Amino acid sequence: LESNEFGVSEPNRWRHAPLELGEESVGCGLFAAAAPANHSCAPNCDPVVVIEAGRAPVLRLVARAAIAPGQQVFIAYVPLYAPGEERRASLRDTYLFDCACPRCRAERRDGTPAAAVQRAMAGRICACGGLLRPACFR
Repeated sequence: LESNEFGVSEPNRWRHAPLELGEESVGCGLFAAAAPANHSCAPNCDPVVVIEAGRAPVLRLVARAAIAPGQQVFIAYVPLYAPGEERRASLRDTYLFDCACPRCRAERRDGTPAAAVQRAMAGRICACGGLLRPACFR
């Protein structure tokens, strides 16, 4: 069965990538509405698993910006703060594809060093592993 499985490593935190060393999973889920979402290292959505006592977990796709009708929905399968080669190696090893998203193409074309990307993102990394956005402050 090929699908996008979403793991939860702690309440109200999504996890699409393999767990980090020391993290414990509290569960995982297959969410039909989010399954068609593809990967991008410059995603236009973030999946958020919401867990409330006595209710089934719900996955919400939170748009990072306006998404036009018919535009493809992208989420990140790997941590966005990782260096490009590390992200691409993880995607090859875990998901069996070579990433050709706009961010990876730009990094390859412009020779953007991973350290420069990390410096540019300093202070904008959320505890969830994604980039900070207004929704992180709610």
